[in-house]
Amino acid sequence: MTIFKKTLVALAATAAMAAAQAAPTNVGGVIIDPSSAFDFTGTSAQIYQNINGITGEVSGYGFVTTLNNTTQATFAPNGELTFTFSGYIPQNTVGNATYYSGGLFNVFYDTSKDAGDGSGLTLANASNGVTWLSLVGNGGFSGGATLKGETNPGPSLAGFGLLDVVGGLAAYHLDTNGRDNGADLAFTSSFTTVLGPNRYFGSANFNGNSVPEPASLALLGLGLVGMAMTRRKRSK
Repeated sequence: MTIFKKTLVALAATAAMAAAQAAPTNVGGVIIDPSSAFDFTGTSAQIYQNINGITGEVSGYGFVTTLNNTTQATFAPNGELTFTFSGYIPQNTVGNATYYSGGLFNVFYDTSKDAGDGSGLTLANASNGVTWLSLVGNGGFSGGATLKGETNPGPSLAGFGLLDVVGGLAAYHLDTNGRDNGADLAFTSSFTTVLGPNRYFGSANFNGNSVPEPASLALLGLGLVGMAMTRRKRSK
């Protein structure tokens, strides 16, 4: 192997290491960090859920409270992240568990900060702004279900779901297929406060993985190739 080829191999290895240690990236106003030990995780301490009394469809909305172990002031310094979900239709019930099909989940970035810290959250201000991420249910549960809901004493509700990325500003960064059944995100929810008939309040956690900004990696690659070419010319 020539010195030039050896250099390219070494630089390629360096590029791979650099990608694994990528710096925080601003994606549509939201800071994500592929190198973080918490990447990609978040919580919602403000989430509302409705269950249609006739069809059983589950829908709702919420406010992203933390992302990668940082607060809104850090991950979205000039805005806020909110979300809506709908289209979860019950398939069958086994014991205290109900399995659902379908599911649409959208995350919005909004510079108006009209939901405040989540205390002023409504369906209207949870669904405005730019679509930061669009997802659909992933059928990774029994019978191809996308969501498993459990009714516990209290009463309280618990949910376990899988999601696939299909669009939005952050789609490239989060379309990684790194969860169960090739899903991009997994989430759990817990509703312990009953607000009225078929209406609940609670919290949720989600987790996935992210990848570095493609433009940054491209620039890194060009720089490394340039270094290799320069070294080759000097060696002649």
